[in-house]
Amino acid sequence: MKTSRIWAGVAAIIILAVGIFGCGGGGTEFASADKDAVYANSVASHQSLQGGLNVGFVTLKRTAPTGSGLSKTTAFAQALFNTKKQKVTDPNQASRAAALDYLPFLGLYYSVGTAGNTMTISYFTDSIGTQAAGNMTITMVGQSSFDTNYSTYPQTISATANVTGGKIPMNGSLTLTYQDSSGANTMQGSLTLPTTNVQINIDLALSNTQNSSGQVTITTPASTFTLTNVSGNPFDTMTGHVSIQPESWTGTGSFTPSDGLFTMQLQTPSGAANAVLGADGKLVISYPDSTSDTVTDPSTADLTRPGGNTTGTTATTATTATTATTSTTATTATTAGTFATPSTLTPVSNNDADLVITGVSHDGKILGFVAVDGSSPRRPVLWTSPTSPTELQRLTTDDYVQLYSVNATGEMVGEVSSPSSVRKPIYYSGPTVAPKILNLPQNFFTGLAYSVNDSGLIVGYYLTNSTQVACYWTDKDADPAALSLGAFSGNPTANFVDNAGEIFGTIGSKWVKWVTTASDPVEMTPGGGTNQAYMVGVTPGGTAYGGHINSNGNGSHPGYWAAGSTTQTEIGFTSGIADATLSAYDSNGNGCGYQRDSGGTLSAFVKLGNNLSTLQNLIGTPGQWTMRTAQFMDDNGNLYGLAQATGHADYTWVFVKKN
Repeated sequence: MKTSRIWAGVAAIIILAVGIFGCGGGGTEFASADKDAVYANSVASHQSLQGGLNVGFVTLKRTAPTGSGLSKTTAFAQALFNTKKQKVTDPNQASRAAALDYLPFLGLYYSVGTAGNTMTISYFTDSIGTQAAGNMTITMVGQSSFDTNYSTYPQTISATANVTGGKIPMNGSLTLTYQDSSGANTMQGSLTLPTTNVQINIDLALSNTQNSSGQVTITTPASTFTLTNVSGNPFDTMTGHVSIQPESWTGTGSFTPSDGLFTMQLQTPSGAANAVLGADGKLVISYPDSTSDTVTDPSTADLTRPGGNTTGTTATTATTATTATTSTTATTATTAGTFATPSTLTPVSNNDADLVITGVSHDGKILGFVAVDGSSPRRPVLWTSPTSPTELQRLTTDDYVQLYSVNATGEMVGEVSSPSSVRKPIYYSGPTVAPKILNLPQNFFTGLAYSVNDSGLIVGYYLTNSTQVACYWTDKDADPAALSLGAFSGNPTANFVDNAGEIFGTIGSKWVKWVTTASDPVEMTPGGGTNQAYMVGVTPGGTAYGGHINSNGNGSHPGYWAAGSTTQTEIGFTSGIADATLSAYDSNGNGCGYQRDSGGTLSAFVKLGNNLSTLQNLIGTPGQWTMRTAQFMDDNGNLYGLAQATGHADYTWVFVKKN
């Protein structure tokens, strides 16, 4: 959209400016402390563009008046909001089954729903929407529905963001006011990136001839700058002038909205400092003394320059938290040969390029889907063993079916959609029986079924014209019944159900448990502080598992909630790790998951009793495979996850048998 392109151009100039103008001296030599400041603020500026200013981009994208010039240009919006599905090669995506759309710049999956005059964009760290990572709400003030055919002007749009996970956590709000049907508008608000403690204050305007103006102030822990004189055609190249205090530095920046690239030059008494974000996504920072730094993934980098010192950011606090948590590393198991050589699952057809596992029961039944390519319908499959696939029936040949849960008797639930229909909850009584759509309050409502226990109790949610409702079906023929919100507020979802009938899900950003279908929810806490808990699954016996993210954004800590408990127990890390997720837990107290080292390398880990180990070390003969994730575990200790073959960038779903 033109809107997105305009404000993206302005934002890029704004934020790159803050990145270049770090604190530091003004002598003839460019001191190490000055480099530290330039580096730290350059990384922070990139994260501000990709994260904080994204609130404005999304608001404009979703609310531009129908028929305006803003709503007719999509080139930049397509690049900025590019989503990915199906087969993945990015390690940050590799551990996720393909279901929801993926936003690479945030490292999150998302779903969109509307209720009345409000749109809610819910973010998740996993592709099936079980690991909540906050949300963004966009409200059309004074309207009865979310409709861009505005009848009167000015039209006020209110946007609020509370993103708690992914690459760039953020929070804040802004107000967008459209003056007329051309899309002319003003935008005011403030946003915070809590991980790096960057504050962004916005006061911008866009004319009916698509010229931008206004002022933005960005405050880092070390400096404040004001951007003025924004000019240029937003569909060509935009420029701006920056004044930095207290250094009294000035500079210029340019941005090309069509390809997202930018450059920035700051004149210091020692010479020019530059920051350039290239097409490869790397941030190259050049200093006046002809040295430079390259940040491979600036979205997830901390603010400490290699070999330098942190300057006035929260990175020092984050480092301290990591050290403290890592010191609780669990005992490490090192017995090679505990697991057999990984093997691929038998496909339904050799023509299927995509094969994804979406669930594994505790007795070893495997759910997934196959597809000829990324644009072909997903065909549901049940493997009764890794070598015994059965393709399940679909209601029509263009249906996309994804199943999430199978119980001990073979009942399966999930979702179905097609290019011409909304998502509906689907149910299978077995592998050879035609499916049925579960009942919804009205035929046009959408919904999902996420989990079924051994008694046939099904949980999920449905979305009406006015609200999202967490619900349960007592059996395949029942009407859905709503679960109570109790004292909580926000969009609810019922994600898991154990064999005692306890239901686990989310309300807003909180994970909760309904002890019975008639009870009010209670919060599943992360175990202290202001950490953000998340849940990946629940065993038949009621043990929930997942982890939590520290309030300072310093990595994910794996943990579980024992049956009957509402407080999470952390399991620790393998040696050298400070970021991990417990993605599966069996009925015997064993588990598995995936972890990242300080360099971002992804690997699988396994918990056997109280012992933790990197899975690769426990495989007697790995062969061509390097295990990147272990996402599912059955009660026999067998693992299912993603592996990388030698010489290949893609990830493949494999089965790892426990010897």
